[in-house]
Amino acid sequence: MARSVRVCAVQFETVWGDKEESMRRAERAMMSLQRDQLDFVLLPEMAFTGYVFANKGEIAPYLERSGEGATFDFCRRHALCLNTCVAAGYPEVDEQGVMFNSLCVVDKTGSLRLNYRKRFLFEADKTWATPGDIFTSICIDGFNVGVGICMDINPEDFDMERDTFALASHCAQSKVDVLLLSTAWCRAEGESTELGSELEQLDEIDETHYYWVWRLTPLLSSDCVFVAANRTGVERGYMFVGSSVIMTLQPLARVQSLSMTAQDSIIAAVPLHKKSKHAARIKAALNLQ
Repeated sequence: MARSVRVCAVQFETVWGDKEESMRRAERAMMSLQRDQLDFVLLPEMAFTGYVFANKGEIAPYLERSGEGATFDFCRRHALCLNTCVAAGYPEVDEQGVMFNSLCVVDKTGSLRLNYRKRFLFEADKTWATPGDIFTSICIDGFNVGVGICMDINPEDFDMERDTFALASHCAQSKVDVLLLSTAWCRAEGESTELGSELEQLDEIDETHYYWVWRLTPLLSSDCVFVAANRTGVERGYMFVGSSVIMTLQPLARVQSLSMTAQDSIIAAVPLHKKSKHAARIKAALNLQ
């Protein structure tokens, strides 16, 4: 009998510089979650602080130490309440004052299991953050879990000539059961921050999902569940496109997804099947209407 992994992605609009209000919004989006019903709950990148900061001085008041501070406390509280693993992005500072865009992963006992530091930085990160060193995976409750933060799914500095699909390749080699991508996926600055028609929004959601699937190419023949938790809203000229999703990669299909603007959670119990030799064709397998 196949195991199932029970996963949740939380999507909401972060309020720049206001951790308390951002946490309230996250909790409203999580209201339907019940104890003992989930293995992993994933929140977005820089979940409670906002994402776009001009320099190190501007982000300094919002920095936290690994295993301390508001984000860890939030994850720990909800991990204990729900009896599940909770992960959320936050801006980290270490004992030497070095700053990182990080992901806090807290298990159901309330213990910090992983503090992952974003390896490939987006332009908005480079004003303050230092890149992390390595991709990593970890075993939690019998599941082999890979993690990434937003730009990690891309080539470093968008350099296609050196592209090795690094994050997905690492996860394929590590034979992960679940890949958690905490993200603040956005339209580039200078592009429109106005939503189009409902049909245009659906087209953009599809485009985002197609792109993520392409970046997961080394995993497409693997028995891996992909979970992306994105934020929504507009911040300092960047529009965050929501579209949080739970996907299976073999067979390739969307299990649950959210719109560009929803502030809510998606939940799925996904069976983990034996590996198949061949990946389905991307668009057909996504079963888009």
